[in-house]
Amino acid sequence: MEGAGDAVTLRFARPVGEGDSFWVFIAPGDMRGGEVLFTASDGTEFTWPLSSGAFGDCTAGRITPVNLTLPEIRPMKDYRISIDASQLGEPVSEINAVELPDGFCFPSLDLALRRMENLPANSDGTFSMRVFEDMSADFPPEVGLAVGSANAAGVVGKLGTGQCLVSDVTASGCTIKAPYFFFENFAEVPADNSSDGAMLLTPWGLPDWSGARSGVQANACIMANCHVSSHSGISDSRSYGRVDTPCLPIRAGKTLALSVSFDIGYDTVVGTMGSGAGNSWAICTFGRTDISQTSVAVAADAAFSETTFSGRAVTKLSDTNNLPDKLSNQRVSGCGPNSRLSWQAYTEKKSWSATTTNVTYRCHLDNIRVTIVP
Repeated sequence: MEGAGDAVTLRFARPVGEGDSFWVFIAPGDMRGGEVLFTASDGTEFTWPLSSGAFGDCTAGRITPVNLTLPEIRPMKDYRISIDASQLGEPVSEINAVELPDGFCFPSLDLALRRMENLPANSDGTFSMRVFEDMSADFPPEVGLAVGSANAAGVVGKLGTGQCLVSDVTASGCTIKAPYFFFENFAEVPADNSSDGAMLLTPWGLPDWSGARSGVQANACIMANCHVSSHSGISDSRSYGRVDTPCLPIRAGKTLALSVSFDIGYDTVVGTMGSGAGNSWAICTFGRTDISQTSVAVAADAAFSETTFSGRAVTKLSDTNNLPDKLSNQRVSGCGPNSRLSWQAYTEKKSWSATTTNVTYRCHLDNIRVTIVP
């Protein structure tokens, strides 16, 4: 069968009953040493694949009988799912994809074990899902979802454990949480990185994020870094730092307001011949930037399309895993499909005469949580 695929599918004009025989002609060849599987279905129900050790030598003229005695139909379980949309901010109208964890799969007419499935909504707004019953007594405790709503499309997130446990085959249903409209805790950033120039942060494990004088700490946070060359009297030589999210998952033609929560704090890195790190402190501007291109880096001093707050003092941190400032419900209005959330970091002197030389103020960001609001 080399060059012709690895499967033969038979569809009968009438059902094949017990004791019926049929013939399959395939190109001559020796398939011994490889596994040959057979699967049978009536088009709606599914069975375990059947294997035959006798089948394999298909040299010209050879006839190999195979007895396809079917076991019982593999048991399946139906679930009705309700979605708690509080994190998203509006009712879920579609589940673009539900991904089961290892060890679970959806029934399939092919031999592949499919763990990803699209689910249409029922008339009452719930969703129905079928999985093989013999894989577990309960609904998987952790499930990945991508959902859509009136304003959002393809919102991706991962549920926590223990959110949905169902024990009855005819379960009336369970409730699971939709993802946040946008969420990032940088837990999957693989390594520390930093860069002075404006760049896309995809190589750092953050697809289509943008940074300018930015950095990341592995599994911890992202940073916008302001470098002070000199603060001395009237001398002022500083470089802004900035980070921007990817374009937000908003449907074309839609405009909406978002509630944004995040953690923030700063530390200092004193360079060669640097001094006076305590004579200045980090401040931050937050809002949104609208850029039509999806994959483009944003300059550190690029203008914001809307500013939620400007010049907010940031607290000095002692632990990068627990940033001191917990900012909640920062409203960002006028967001469309070209909008990104933006943070810009810079510094202020504690007094006119304060002197700071060659110090970097690293503004750390973590636990970004975004919800749609009226």
